[in-house]
Amino acid sequence: MIEFTAGTLEAKLIGLNKVLHVDGLDNRANYGFCRMAPAIQAEYQSFEQARMDLIAKHAQRDEAGNKTTSDGQYVMTDPEAYQTEYEQLAAQTISVNVQPVLASLIIASEGCVTGAIMLQLAELIRDDVGAEPVPVLQIVDAEEI
Repeated sequence: MIEFTAGTLEAKLIGLNKVLHVDGLDNRANYGFCRMAPAIQAEYQSFEQARMDLIAKHAQRDEAGNKTTSDGQYVMTDPEAYQTEYEQLAAQTISVNVQPVLASLIIASEGCVTGAIMLQLAELIRDDVGAEPVPVLQIVDAEEI
């Protein structure tokens, strides 16, 4: 079981999309991330529906009843009330019934997973390395080269 906040769902999906396109990623890590994607996508769709419901509730409407926009953004009748409700929605804890991917599988992969992707997927990765640090970057003495 993995838990994270609803406000991070989009970043998780972007990170999953990026990591699933890394050549040389360990097959077990790839499989774990593939299993996560549909569950997180379903939660993201629920979150987006709730966000759109908030927009519909707080958006200013024109004479025809359509939501008004300015510079590509919806105009809110009470921006502070919308922001408060949105922050409450984004702070909700999401639980997804999948197993996290082991960090050692990612580190041992031939493919390069960037730190930015790792940060996006932080809650989806379990640190199984233990007390001994695993070198992500190995510094070699110049005499050894």
